[in-house]
Amino acid sequence: MAFRFVLRCFRPVLLRDNSFRNKCSNRSFSNHTGKGIFGLERLHRASDWQSITLETIQNCERIATTIRSSKPSTYTLQLFDDLSNELCRVLDVMELCRHIHPDPDFIGEAEKWFSVLNSYMQELNADYLLYRPLSDLEMRSSELSLDREENMMLKSLISDMQRSGIHMPSKTRQKIVELQNKIASLGFEFTRQISRPPASFSVPEDKVNELFSPTELASFEYIEQREGKRIYRSDMQTLKQILHHHEKGEARKLAYLSIYNADPSSIQVVDSLLGTRSQLARMLGYLSYSHFASVDKLMKNPERVREFLLQLNKSLQPKLENELRQLQEEKYRRELSNHPIESWEVTFYCNQIRKKQLTTENLRLDEYLQLESCLEGMFYIANCLFGIRTVEDLENPEKWHDDVRKFVFVSESGECLGTLFLDLYQRPYKYPNSTHFTIQSHRISKDGKHQLPVIAITMNMENNSRTMKESTLLHPFELQTLNHEFGHALHSILSATRFQNLAGTRTALDFVEMPSHLFEYFARDRRVLQQFAKEGFINKTIPESLVEDMLRHSQLFSGIDAQTQIFYSLLDLELHSSSSVYDGRSVDILKTVQNEHTPFRYVEGTAWHTRFGHLYGYASCYYSYLVAKVLASKIWQRLFSDNPLSKESGKLLQEKVLMVGGSKSPQEILESILDNDMKADRFLMELGINEFVLEECPSIYTGTDN
Repeated sequence: MAFRFVLRCFRPVLLRDNSFRNKCSNRSFSNHTGKGIFGLERLHRASDWQSITLETIQNCERIATTIRSSKPSTYTLQLFDDLSNELCRVLDVMELCRHIHPDPDFIGEAEKWFSVLNSYMQELNADYLLYRPLSDLEMRSSELSLDREENMMLKSLISDMQRSGIHMPSKTRQKIVELQNKIASLGFEFTRQISRPPASFSVPEDKVNELFSPTELASFEYIEQREGKRIYRSDMQTLKQILHHHEKGEARKLAYLSIYNADPSSIQVVDSLLGTRSQLARMLGYLSYSHFASVDKLMKNPERVREFLLQLNKSLQPKLENELRQLQEEKYRRELSNHPIESWEVTFYCNQIRKKQLTTENLRLDEYLQLESCLEGMFYIANCLFGIRTVEDLENPEKWHDDVRKFVFVSESGECLGTLFLDLYQRPYKYPNSTHFTIQSHRISKDGKHQLPVIAITMNMENNSRTMKESTLLHPFELQTLNHEFGHALHSILSATRFQNLAGTRTALDFVEMPSHLFEYFARDRRVLQQFAKEGFINKTIPESLVEDMLRHSQLFSGIDAQTQIFYSLLDLELHSSSSVYDGRSVDILKTVQNEHTPFRYVEGTAWHTRFGHLYGYASCYYSYLVAKVLASKIWQRLFSDNPLSKESGKLLQEKVLMVGGSKSPQEILESILDNDMKADRFLMELGINEFVLEECPSIYTGTDN
């Protein structure tokens, strides 16, 4: 899209107030939310999407007309940001709505009118009369003395429009628009397919009672009996419980095949999406979509990405072999079998070995992680590092479900900085993965008013509190995930760019995950956890030994976990590097990558990648997570390992990373913090790998050549 829309004594900083506005000074800030759902003015019913879309197009046309008819100047960049903001404030909310709104009518209307507005946006991207002022401005940039952010904005707009084929003949540009619209439509269908129910499964009649207990059978939906087998259907949560914990290997295999069944319609959607992307890339002159996607990224091209991933995989091998040996020994102990570990057995045997090392005290870990305490701890970290307070606004007309909570961030001087919505519990029609959504980005308008950022974090926690007085208990992984998404939110909340097109997370995709991974460290640091992790009403602080055990157990199979991320990254890269993906070809690529780069063989009849949501949003860039882990490990060591709540380190992170968003290149940002030390040594050491040659250690490329 050319118009970018991607240690002190503890004291509580989480406040609840029905009139938070009284706590904010009256500086010239524009309202950060409206009166409608999601803070979008006039959005009250599903049918309102139509009028909002048509009005947005009218507003955009007025701005575009001004750009086309005016002499290029620095004000041209402001007009482009006005145009971008007008589109983003609606398209971003539509994207949020279609993923998490509880009403199918709202979802359907959001998707319908998103397609209309997205198509209009693609037409703007291909409008040469809009591109020409930018081209003229580029030629006059020295004469006009553009500042750093203006230069970056100009460079970004020109690059994005060129990547939309603006330099090509009119008919070709129109074809590109059609392909981009098709990709968006297939993306909608792909995200729907991710949440499809598991496939039915058959159990030989004479094995039904041997494999499943009466309670398990009662939870299944019985369909029919056919050819000596009983056919059942079950929900995703039940099947994942069986896959991860069931004693019977055959039952786990049935669950795996049901969850990752090679559904023909889902495969067709994935192949069509990949094929259309490939067609678009070739039309724009690139070898593949991965080459197209990587040009403006930190790593620059897929060859460097592949080299980095393979080197990292090689570094993992000694630890991986040791962990596989443990799994194999556990399998032999339980089943007297030396058969290699299968894909449906990995999580089960990892869990069994972890369980044996858990003490009674370990099993009570989540009792120290009450949701309210974890939120207070999360906001406490932000207060220590950045001096910001968090106020819960109980007047929340913008909420789309009763579970949604609204928080406002306030600076030390009392200025409102932005808004955060938390939508944490699972429910029907909700996107199954944890993520954050930008509803509105920071910008400064021509009259000097600040548009405040608005962010939503969505997760799928189980509400396990038994009474209104009790708080939901979190698993350590959920706390880590919450902090991860909070890192994304702070990247936007603390953004200080003039242009929303460069604000917060609107930076290179293989750099944007770094702040979020950095904030995961706070969720597993003993000194931080002891500030807020308390046990129930007795307010007992989490024991230091329990934190150490938690960290030790999290490292037990960190080699397998890291290697799995490498597999996902390589699969994503190869799927987008193939020049022709059609008629099930993606399954062949999955099989090849899994068999060549993992110790766990591909299971016939499965298509795991059809449930891999990142294929849509992170197309060929899933490796960004591993890059982020490497960068975050270096920054944690340099800034926070001695004192995780250091205000000086927080200020450095805020000023050099969070405030600048995309107004500086990732290379420049990293050089200012890490002096371009991008080796993965700290990451490997955190995995428990201490024997390696530093000079041969995998390193993230940060050069500028292609």
